[in-house]
Amino acid sequence: MLRQFAIRGLPDTADLRRSVAFAFVAVVLAVSAGALVGLAPPYGFVAAFVGVSAIWLVALGARVERLFVVAVGVLFLGYAFFGRGLAYRGVPPVYVGEMVLALGAIASISALRIRRLHVLHLLIAAFMAWGAIRTVPFVGTYQIDAFRDGVVWGYALFAIAVSLTVRRSDIDSLLGAIERILPFYILWAPIAVLFSISAGSPDPGSVPVLFVKTGDTGVNLAAAGALVIVGLSTMMTGARETLFWLPWLGTTALVGAVNRASMLAAMCAGVAFLFVRSSIRWIRVVLISAVLIGAIGLINPEVNLGIERRLSFQQLATNLMSVVVPQNDPIVDGTKEWRLRWWDTIFKYTLEGPYFWTGKGFGINLADDDGFQVLESGALREPHNGHIAILARAGVPGLALWVLLQGGYAVSLLRAAWIARRNGQTVWVQVFGVLVVYWLASMTNMSFDVYLEGPQGGIPFWSSIGLGLASIKLAEDDRRAGRKAQWPDPSSMQPRSASVQPIAMLSSRPGPAVPLIRPSHAAAQSAGPETEAPSAPKKRPARTRRPGEKADSAKRRKQSKPRRPPSAAEDAG
Repeated sequence: MLRQFAIRGLPDTADLRRSVAFAFVAVVLAVSAGALVGLAPPYGFVAAFVGVSAIWLVALGARVERLFVVAVGVLFLGYAFFGRGLAYRGVPPVYVGEMVLALGAIASISALRIRRLHVLHLLIAAFMAWGAIRTVPFVGTYQIDAFRDGVVWGYALFAIAVSLTVRRSDIDSLLGAIERILPFYILWAPIAVLFSISAGSPDPGSVPVLFVKTGDTGVNLAAAGALVIVGLSTMMTGARETLFWLPWLGTTALVGAVNRASMLAAMCAGVAFLFVRSSIRWIRVVLISAVLIGAIGLINPEVNLGIERRLSFQQLATNLMSVVVPQNDPIVDGTKEWRLRWWDTIFKYTLEGPYFWTGKGFGINLADDDGFQVLESGALREPHNGHIAILARAGVPGLALWVLLQGGYAVSLLRAAWIARRNGQTVWVQVFGVLVVYWLASMTNMSFDVYLEGPQGGIPFWSSIGLGLASIKLAEDDRRAGRKAQWPDPSSMQPRSASVQPIAMLSSRPGPAVPLIRPSHAAAQSAGPETEAPSAPKKRPARTRRPGEKADSAKRRKQSKPRRPPSAAEDAG
């Protein structure tokens, strides 16, 4: 009895290893903090506070994961609405994005013990490791600038943390929140862009609360358009959809007149049609866009934005054509030639020069060192192309890891979408379609602008990759469990209440698709395949009688009826 009690009371092996590792880390942090207090008291107390906070957060376990997921969702929406205005809130050099990143690192430690890793996790880790190798040697020379440039690979931790902590319910909540916020954002975006254009280009220390970049807005417009095209936003139907595309096209024209990268990024929303089977969706969106664009072309308005470029149909056409054909515009062609010359210089000293294997490292100002600085303050540091910037700083090995990572992610998303469509997982096809559009729009924008190097661009980009990895895993789990994501045809969808979540059907058993989930059945649907809503008893169908069967039955009943015992009078007679 005692032996049985002792064996039953022993802790699990995995929990024991986790407890030992936790105690070891706590001891190491305590000793390090004590040493720092003796050598440098201010930094030691700060390190001790951070260490104690980290240990406390790790001890919270799954609650830290929930806190991190909520923080990333709020940060994502905040960057969409306020851009750099939110990115530069904090105590320099630690801003709100870095705070959430630290929370994500702790949440990853808590979630790693119960999550299986994807091959892309290894590529992300390899990319981060090589970036760290090309950053650490330059910390002593460039100090904070080395960490500042290193966010290109440092923010990749968001991809790992999000992929390990997101659950299906989190995707439900995110889609529900986006659906409710989408009408407000599509009306807010042009106001934010106009305000930011009037504010000019502020220094990092004087960024106003509201300041969005046109390129970042183009990426968000692509995602918003994809949500409506694939049908995940059921509020945008009929007349509401027409009202949605009107400000969408207007904002796209506004950011496209200022920056050609933002216009190309917003146009990536059209890729979402590849994930839609309904021809009605195609016809409706194409007709609305053709009518609005035709009206703008006939009216040909010209608005002075207070900058070198004007908002006009001619300016939009010039910006779009300048991507492939030189234009007789000194402003448009001048910036294009400046970029091409800088990129060619980087190609020469990496692919054909001494920085083939190592690059110049993270920390050095590439604009100053390469001779392409155009700002008196020296604030320009990157060559307006995230891919080429990685080549310049991390060499060919860094670029190779970057290409493998992004190519593998794109292929994984497309493969998951194809498998989901083959297995009838309609909702997952729509989710993968939006993720593909967001990834493609981000890659397009970072090819012409500084996007990956800033928190308002890099954090949402890496977080979307983490969301994609989590979605791939969840869709695979549903397929193995035999659950199918059903969703009505986008052309027949009606707005649903806020209490109904789009992927709530993922937890139901395979069966015929229903147009909407009633709120009264939401608990039964979310309970999983083990519990189902009680169904009404089925009535047995009435059997049709053959001719003559009724009379025969009556005769048989009469014959089988028990006879009444005779009375006393009858016996006497």
